[in-house]
Amino acid sequence: MIAILKYRILFITVLFGAFGGALSLLLKIEELKKYYPSLAVLIALIVTLLISFLIKAKWGTRYRNKLKIISVILFFLFLGTAFLHTFYIIDRTFEYREFDTVSRFVKGEYSDAAKVFKKAHPNQTDKEALYNEFGGTSGIDIYWTKDSINKNILRLIISYCCIVMFFVACVSLLAEILAAKYGKSTKKIHN
Repeated sequence: MIAILKYRILFITVLFGAFGGALSLLLKIEELKKYYPSLAVLIALIVTLLISFLIKAKWGTRYRNKLKIISVILFFLFLGTAFLHTFYIIDRTFEYREFDTVSRFVKGEYSDAAKVFKKAHPNQTDKEALYNEFGGTSGIDIYWTKDSINKNILRLIISYCCIVMFFVACVSLLAEILAAKYGKSTKKIHN
């Protein structure tokens, strides 16, 4: 059991070493900076152990074809959730620039105070309204409702978790298949 965990931890370390920079750039939102890295690693460990458990079966033609179909489905699920997550970032967050610093924050539905302000100043953007009237980033909870911000944070967390799950599942499945099948065939060539 310890050997399996060591192998999985090494695999996840290599996986996140190679792709972790890209995964961490998927969501650079101030409220969630510390939450995602730990969540992604835990999901990756569980998914790789699950894939390893499920792959331990007899390798018939039917089983091999099922694994091919599953890996293609996982790849398309990964692409779909990546597009969905990108949409959520574009639609439900905003960039706030203050001096030389650029930060991204989650937004939501306008509060009553924001609706009144938007009606009186229709030409001002949300960034300008926050900076000029609502006290900068500390006024986010005043400008948008807290409930809608929390709903958008939950959507971003779920879409990010799905990206990590499908990415790790697809890579783990393909790595297990390639190690099990091509490991044997390359030994024959080198002997």
